[in-house]
Amino acid sequence: MRCAMQIFEDIAASEVHAEASVESAPAEIPPLYGSCLSIRTEKCIHLQQLTNVLPKDYHPFYDSLKHSCISEKRPQLLDSL
Repeated sequence: MRCAMQIFEDIAASEVHAEASVESAPAEIPPLYGSCLSIRTEKCIHLQQLTNVLPKDYHPFYDSLKHSCISEKRPQLLDSL
């Protein structure tokens, strides 16, 4: 059975290792994608349904989301349900 002092030393050593790995991380991480990804049309419809209960200040964000539907008219998406 390990004593408390050995456990404490192991924890301290792992903290030093964690700090070293953070310091060696790159200062800037390049973006994974060049532009925003599209969401599924079903997800777009569900998010547009949420705008019925959200303040109007947030509607432009949801209206600007890219989705996989060809049509750009969001009300038509809701009519399809």
